[in-house]
Amino acid sequence: MRTVVLLLAFLWGISAQDKCNSRQEEYGLVCVCDASYCDQPGIIDFPEDGSFTVVTTSEEGLRFDVETFPVSSEETPDAVVVSLDREDVYQTIIGFGGAFTDATGLNVVGLPSEAQEHFLRSYFAPEGIGYNLCRIPIAGCDFSTRPYSYDDVEGDVDLVHWNLTEDDYNYKLPLIKRAKELSPYQIKLFGSPWSSPTWMKTNGMFNGSGILLKEMWQPWANYIVK
Repeated sequence: MRTVVLLLAFLWGISAQDKCNSRQEEYGLVCVCDASYCDQPGIIDFPEDGSFTVVTTSEEGLRFDVETFPVSSEETPDAVVVSLDREDVYQTIIGFGGAFTDATGLNVVGLPSEAQEHFLRSYFAPEGIGYNLCRIPIAGCDFSTRPYSYDDVEGDVDLVHWNLTEDDYNYKLPLIKRAKELSPYQIKLFGSPWSSPTWMKTNGMFNGSGILLKEMWQPWANYIVK
């Protein structure tokens, strides 16, 4: 059995969780998420002082099972008690999340609209897992169906032809906008390029061992800023 003790202060609200719509596969039990239903962790209270909350998912069939217990060494003498000083702070976690890639968008928009909503709610809504930090590939990446940049016009150092693509409008932007609508947090986004346009590189290719031409340093910087 795998058990996770939640000690995350940003989880808040009323205690609730949905049950697993289970299906047995040859490799084990799975929870089916489709257009009609999807299980969620629910909005979980941060436990009061002197207690702890356990969220359990197990091979026996528990999914997001939420229980809160008092800390009592008398009832459980062999228990390990961990005391946290919330004022003793060492570093700040910017957030948790994933990436809005073409592959993700392509698969999500291929789902029925109700299943799309369940998918996005499971990651960004209050009753989901609360993603608040996501990466966006700048143009194509290794999770795209084709190699592309935002300016594939040879020699366009002034970036006159720079533009977003259908991949952004179809697979990235709609999901980003819906995620921001669902989330109670401010979702932080950061861009990450995989390759400059091919005409800026020594090998003229998106992949391989080519590097950025020195005379393209400034156009590449301008490209990223755009």
